[in-house]
Amino acid sequence: MKTICRHLSSLLFAAALAAFPLPGPLRAKDLVFRAPQAPVIPQRVFKITDFGAAGDGVAINTAAFRKAIEACTKAGGGRVIVPAGRFLTGPIELAGHMALVVEKDAVIQASDKFADFGLPDPLPTVQSELDAARKQLRPLISGVKLEDVAILGEGIIDGAGAPWWAKSDKAAERAVSSAKSVEPGNSAKPAEPAPVVAKPLYVPRPHLIVLRDCARVQIAGVTPFACPDDLKVGAPSHGAGSTVVT
Repeated sequence: MKTICRHLSSLLFAAALAAFPLPGPLRAKDLVFRAPQAPVIPQRVFKITDFGAAGDGVAINTAAFRKAIEACTKAGGGRVIVPAGRFLTGPIELAGHMALVVEKDAVIQASDKFADFGLPDPLPTVQSELDAARKQLRPLISGVKLEDVAILGEGIIDGAGAPWWAKSDKAAERAVSSAKSVEPGNSAKPAEPAPVVAKPLYVPRPHLIVLRDCARVQIAGVTPFACPDDLKVGAPSHGAGSTVVT
C-alpha cells in the first residue's frame, strides 16, 4: 500500500502543476501544503445483499451493486456495504457522496470473463484489433467527476488478474524468449537457420480502480489484490480535489 500511496502522491502533484503553470522557478518558501480534505459521506446504509447480491463466489452481482448504488444516489448519498462473503461482479461505477465499504472477510472479486470488461467475445485473432479494443476496457471500480467518494473497510478487492496475466504482452514476450532459448537436439547435424518465432497474441489489461477528476476522495483499509493492471486516482483538472490514502 505504501507504493500505491507514493504513486498517487506523484500523480496528484503532477496534476496540480499541470492545472497551475508556474510563472518562474519554484522556491521552497513558495510552497504551501494543505492537509487533504476527507469526503463527507451521509450515514445512510445500503447493504448489497438487500438488493439481491449473493456472496457465494458463484453468482454474478453486477446488477445488485448497480441497484444498491442507484438507491444510494437517489437518497442523497450514503454507505454501500459489502458484507462478509465473496461477491463476483463485473465493473462497478461509483457515485458522488458515497462510500463503498468492504467489510472484514468480504471480497469483491472481478469476473474472469474478458467480455465483462469491454473486450469482444470471441476475442479478435489479429493483434491490431485487440490493441484497438483497449479504448473499450472498463476498470473493476471507477468514478468520473465525482465529489465526496470513498472506498473503505477491511476487506479485499480482487482483480482476478491471473487470466489477464496469462494473455498479457509480458507473457507473450516470455513465450518468445523461451522458444528462442531451446537447445538444438543433435549438434552433429548441419546447423539450420533459427526458426522465426511469432509473438503470441496478447490482450490489453483493465485497471483495478480508476477515479478521474474527482474531489475529496478517500481510500482506506481495503487490500487491492491480483490487479490485472493497476489503480489510478486523479485530481480535477482545475486543481480543487484532494485525496486521502491510508
